[in-house]
Amino acid sequence: MKGKTDRRQEIVQAAKSLFSKKGYSSTSMDEIAEKVGITKASLYYFFESKERIFAEIIEEVLAEIRNYMAMELKICKEHSRPLAEMIDRTISICLKNGIVIRSVDVKMANIHPIIFEKILPALAEAKKNLRQTLACHGVAQSELAAEVLVNSVHAYVLQRKHGIKIASQKEYSQYLASLFAK
Repeated sequence: MKGKTDRRQEIVQAAKSLFSKKGYSSTSMDEIAEKVGITKASLYYFFESKERIFAEIIEEVLAEIRNYMAMELKICKEHSRPLAEMIDRTISICLKNGIVIRSVDVKMANIHPIIFEKILPALAEAKKNLRQTLACHGVAQSELAAEVLVNSVHAYVLQRKHGIKIASQKEYSQYLASLFAK
């Protein structure tokens, strides 16, 4: 029998998959419960709302991105590595999770303000880490570059999710890196 932590993680993974395919608004708690193979009542035992599941997904993905950016910043300070490699790894994380977290998307999901306020600090920290990493790579105007990078990665992930292939991930990473070159 699965433990409570295992079941919560199973629910989060199922919801992440459904949100990635159908979007947050178009996914119901019934569908999440069905994908996991539990009743809707059991789902509510673990999460009081779809918003809480969404918030947990966001927190989980942001933690992975923050940890990666912290590692990348350390590597960047110690020795040089091509910016395209950092961008490629960032795209990989986002593709794996099926999500790029932008504050506008979180706001558009119309989640409860208390949950939104809980997510904002993690989102701000991830963006700060990205700006610092870009600056370490010598990217001018790292704040603007971070916005461009996040939105470009978002577009790439959406295109891949919908079967649109404009370039390989490596080519796209190199292209984005070239935009930021001095």
